[in-house]
Amino acid sequence: MLSVGLENLRKNITQLQLIAQVNENIRKHFAEDGDLTQSAIKIGASNYLAAQNILPSQLRWRINDYSAFVTQLYALYETFVFDLIRQWLGSLQRIFPDWNDLPPKVGANYRYGIGGLLQRFGGARTEHLTELSLIEGLYAGLSGNGKYSFISEAFSDGLPNLRHNELISLFAKVGLAEVAPWLNDSSSQLGLMCSAESYSVEGQIKNFISYRNDCAHGPIGVDDLLGMSELLALGDFIFLLCETLVQFVQWNICEQDKSQTFCVHLGNVTEYFKQANALILTTNSNEIKVGEWVAVKSSLRCNYAHVTSLRVNNVTVQTVNPKSGDEVGVMLSNGAKIGAEIFKFNI
Repeated sequence: MLSVGLENLRKNITQLQLIAQVNENIRKHFAEDGDLTQSAIKIGASNYLAAQNILPSQLRWRINDYSAFVTQLYALYETFVFDLIRQWLGSLQRIFPDWNDLPPKVGANYRYGIGGLLQRFGGARTEHLTELSLIEGLYAGLSGNGKYSFISEAFSDGLPNLRHNELISLFAKVGLAEVAPWLNDSSSQLGLMCSAESYSVEGQIKNFISYRNDCAHGPIGVDDLLGMSELLALGDFIFLLCETLVQFVQWNICEQDKSQTFCVHLGNVTEYFKQANALILTTNSNEIKVGEWVAVKSSLRCNYAHVTSLRVNNVTVQTVNPKSGDEVGVMLSNGAKIGAEIFKFNI
C-alpha cells in the first residue's frame, strides 16, 4: 500500500483554502467596514489598532495572498508527485529484484539520467549526493553484484514545471506509460469536476502552471487574479489530480506484481449489492481479515477500502482462510464493480 499521504495532502490544501478565506474576510473588513477606532480604544484592542495603522493597499494585499496560495499549492503538488515516483521506484525494486527484469526502458532512462547528474555534479540539485552514491546503485544493477537502487532525481533532472506533457513524460520514464487515459477518464471524480467546470485536465494544469509562473516572476495586476471560488476550486482540482495519480500507480503495482511480493490477489468480485455495499468474492487461497486494507482494482480505478465484515455460509467471521474458488461475502468501506479484483498488501 502506498504511503504518499493523500490525507496529509488533503489537510494541507484545506488549510491553504481556509487561510485564503480568512484573509479575504480580514481584507474586506478593513476595506468596507466603518472606522472602528474609537470602539477599539474602548475595549483595548491594541492589535487591531496597530494593524489599522500599517495597512497595505488592498490590491497589494490581495496580490500577496493570491501569490502565497498559488505558489504553496504548486509546492504541494510537485512534492507529492516526486514522492509518488520515489515510492513507485521502491516498489519496482521489490517486484523486480533482478535489474534485467525491469519494465522496458526504465534501466536505459536511469542510465541517461545518472549521466546528466554526473555532468552537473556539484550544483544545487546534487548537493545532497556524492559521486559514489550516484553510480553505486546503477553499478550494482548492471553488474549483478549486490542490490541495485534508484536515485529518483535521475528521472526528473532537467524537468521544467510539471505541466501535463511533462507529467506524462516523467511517468513514462519510470515505466508508467499509460497515465493519459486515467487523467482523461470523464467518469472519474477528476473528470466529473472538469466536465462541470468546462475545462480539460490538460488545460487546467496548463493554467495552474501559468498562474504559478506569474506569481514567481511577475508582475501581477488585478486582471490576473482569480476570485476566491476559483482559487478554492483550483485546490480541489489539484487534490483530485494527485488522487488519480495514486490510483494509477497502485493499479500498476498490482498489475506488475505477478509473484505477489506485496500485492496478494484475494479474488474477483462476482456479485455486488449496492445498497448494502456488499459483494461476493470468488477467492484464491489467501487469508482475508476484517479491518485490513485492500485495493479494489478495475479498469481505470484502484481504490483503497477497509474490510468491514466477512460472511461464510451466512455466518459472520473475523478471518477467512478459503480454498481457491470459495465464495465469501465481503463488506467494504467503499464500493466495487462486478469483475473488480481485490488485493491485500503484504508489507
